[in-house]
Amino acid sequence: MRRLIAATVAAAAFATVASPASAAAPPRVAVTAEVRCLDAGGISIDLTFENTGRSVARIDPDFHVLIETIRNGRQPGAVLFVFPAPGFDRIPPGESRTFLLTAGEPFEGEPATDFSGSRIVIEVEVWLRGREHPVSRTLTYPACPVPAG
Repeated sequence: MRRLIAATVAAAAFATVASPASAAAPPRVAVTAEVRCLDAGGISIDLTFENTGRSVARIDPDFHVLIETIRNGRQPGAVLFVFPAPGFDRIPPGESRTFLLTAGEPFEGEPATDFSGSRIVIEVEVWLRGREHPVSRTLTYPACPVPAG
């Protein structure tokens, strides 16, 4: 009986020691943004990822930003795929990275995207190394004024 108890305790201890990597918490980031309407149309987004975990968070390979307006339902706006520059893809614990993005501004004679309505919805997905699924956040902000013209 003592051998059985000793073998059970030894097996439990071995299982605990043998799998510390699988017990490690996946990287975590908090997502915040500041949104401004641009004078010529479109919007500016200061998108910040703050590492709230205990290990380095690595953006791998990219993050996605879907921007829509609420005006008689959801209206398409813009989609951004961002591949961070080396150094900006690595966020040590307690630090953050802010990405300065613009979307929907006029380009080569094309008009700006209309972000007027009741709200702007920004959906962010950031892929982090060591996580099976992306970190996803939905943020909302007041819409831009109705464009002149």
